[in-house]
Amino acid sequence: MSSVVIGHGFPQLETNLSDTDINETISKCGINQQIIQKSCGDGEIERSTLYVLMSIFSGVMLISFLLCWMIKDAPVKQLDTDFSYFSLAQKTIRFVKDDRRQLLLIPITFFSGNSASYIAGTFTFSFITCGFGPEWIGLIMISFGVTGTITSLSLGYLKSKIHRIFLFGFGFTCQLCLLLVILGRYIYPHPEHIEWLFIMAGILGMCDSIWQSSLQALYGTLFVENKEAAFSNRNLWRSLGSVLAYGYGHHLSVYTKTSILLAFLVFGFLCYIFVELIERKLKTKTKKTHDSQ
Repeated sequence: MSSVVIGHGFPQLETNLSDTDINETISKCGINQQIIQKSCGDGEIERSTLYVLMSIFSGVMLISFLLCWMIKDAPVKQLDTDFSYFSLAQKTIRFVKDDRRQLLLIPITFFSGNSASYIAGTFTFSFITCGFGPEWIGLIMISFGVTGTITSLSLGYLKSKIHRIFLFGFGFTCQLCLLLVILGRYIYPHPEHIEWLFIMAGILGMCDSIWQSSLQALYGTLFVENKEAAFSNRNLWRSLGSVLAYGYGHHLSVYTKTSILLAFLVFGFLCYIFVELIERKLKTKTKKTHDSQ
């Protein structure tokens, strides 16, 4: 299927561009793009097209909600009579102080939200729209969705075969290499090499799938007794990472935003390694206690 999409897409690139046009595109797009302008200029999408796209998106969301409501296995558990959002917020913050594993997971969770916003905002605008036009966003992001789906299905099988640290390590290595390649300007929006962006989107989709599914599984495994507070923290810090990325998106250059994402990635993964060390120590201690009894 992907070969059909790409095969129909590549003929659109058969243009007679001069070296000057190519160099101009390279110099102003991708990692070389400075502060993003609020207007898309010549590549701005018509308002009627935006309405159609938003209607489709809203319809898909509504269908998804109805399907989840119809196929649910059991009724939702009733909340406690003394439940309040303020108490949940207090419990969420208190859990960060009480469990250092949760504290150490904040950076990698923050990174996952920041990375998702980088893909949705910076990658689609600075690399795809700037270099090839908004009409290519859908085709290139198909690669993102396909690799993400395949990775998610594969992780369900691999999680029972290998330790999660290898999955995190694989995702870290892939995204680290990609970000370094982008920062080193080895891959950039080149009018005659759109396949580079398909590869980038595919790698980003694979990495994003690893972070989302593996982090969710990690929270559910580590915090069995405090799932409510743990998942509340996950959503909180992931959302903050996403909000921060959108907040500075129009005020920083692509090079700066990519460097920030790289810093979050490295720091978050190092903190995750400490979480695994603490978890191993706790398991060893529990095993010794059980053997002594």
